[in-house]
Amino acid sequence: MSLSDKLFALGGKLGILKVSAPKEPAAPQAGPAKLQMRTITLAELSREVNAPGLNELAQQPDFLAAPLSDIYAAAGLQPPENGWGVERLTEHLKSPALKGLSRAEVQAELSGMFVSPAAVEDVLREALGRDQALDRFETVAKQKLEERAARRAKEIAGLEQRIAELQAALGKLKQEAAAAAALDAEHWNAWLTAKDAAEAELEWTVSFLTEKPIVTRNGS
Repeated sequence: MSLSDKLFALGGKLGILKVSAPKEPAAPQAGPAKLQMRTITLAELSREVNAPGLNELAQQPDFLAAPLSDIYAAAGLQPPENGWGVERLTEHLKSPALKGLSRAEVQAELSGMFVSPAAVEDVLREALGRDQALDRFETVAKQKLEERAARRAKEIAGLEQRIAELQAALGKLKQEAAAAAALDAEHWNAWLTAKDAAEAELEWTVSFLTEKPIVTRNGS
């Protein structure tokens, strides 16, 4: 059963939500005052929630940790001026005074309390407003989470692309470094051979002038 169905069911049992009202006022009866029945539509109970306020709340980094009271406040919902709102009614229904009573007995007790249809409508209107606020916040919160996930996925994809590019560049650099090292080694060995030949020739040349060795060979 949807919330609206539950609200109309409750209103019907309390005697205010009927298809049509009696044409003639009922005869006075002894006992608790009874609610006067009248026709009411769901549209009349609906409240306009503050969508920009809910959107702003969803922009907070920890918006999912926000208490429900913050959502109701952001939606611009205020409890009825008569003081009997959803929270007070919930507390009363959970009070020891009603503990052990049947559902019918509780509804009869409420009929004695809410002698004005407007008072009942105020509670129903607040309940419906809260439900609408929660539904609206769920929509914007889900959208916010999807945007976050998409942004993170994009960042990850970008990093993965960058990593792939760096890995490709690294592989190429390693290949180039290995080829350059091999070429350097070849040139180095050729130079060492040429150096050794030059030093040998120098040693041979000066050996005709002095018996003392003055040319170093192989770094010695």
